[in-house]
Amino acid sequence: MRRISRHRVSYVITHSKEEHGHLLGINSLALDTTTLNPETGKSEGILYSAGRDGVISSWDLHLPFRKNGPKNKDAQNNRDNEASEKIGDFKSNWEIDDEIDLSSQPPRNSTFRQSFRGHTDWVNDIILCHNNETLISASSDRTLKLWHPHKSNSPSTIGYHTDYIKVLSYAPGPGWVASGGFDRKIIIWDVTEFRPSSGISSINAVDQDHPKI
Repeated sequence: MRRISRHRVSYVITHSKEEHGHLLGINSLALDTTTLNPETGKSEGILYSAGRDGVISSWDLHLPFRKNGPKNKDAQNNRDNEASEKIGDFKSNWEIDDEIDLSSQPPRNSTFRQSFRGHTDWVNDIILCHNNETLISASSDRTLKLWHPHKSNSPSTIGYHTDYIKVLSYAPGPGWVASGGFDRKIIIWDVTEFRPSSGISSINAVDQDHPKI
């Protein structure tokens, strides 16, 4: 009989220099409506996207955001235009500035800002904290990373789970981030010191004998 030869082929899919989108599906989004555009001095919105390609990208939206104030009580009641966002140590409501006629002054198209590649597997969740100056990412590579998107320094690894990290939550008062993973644990992290927070730092969310869902 003729022997069948087999060859193993491997390949890497990369972005072209002209394209900045994700190569695989997007798992999570985070919106920054407070950072000022250095060109205009106004809040125009930055959208962060995290994907299954292990990449976190940011995009300038070029939309006219403003903070709700007492003079805009009617606008505050209009939930169609409001974006509720956790920022720093307080919760603030932001909206599209309806005093600007977008039909006569259409906003610019969204533009690519930058991208970060610090994970080796899916990025499952991202959150913004510390007045939108810090971004936390959770990945299937079992790492929790801290990024400073407005600086050029590399990401820092806060800690690890023993299985995929799936979800994050931020407590702005104490400055904690909680992470939940497929290892059935919830870990509370002090992101200022890159360690599990003192006190309650790890919770077994499900009985160890219970099957995974």
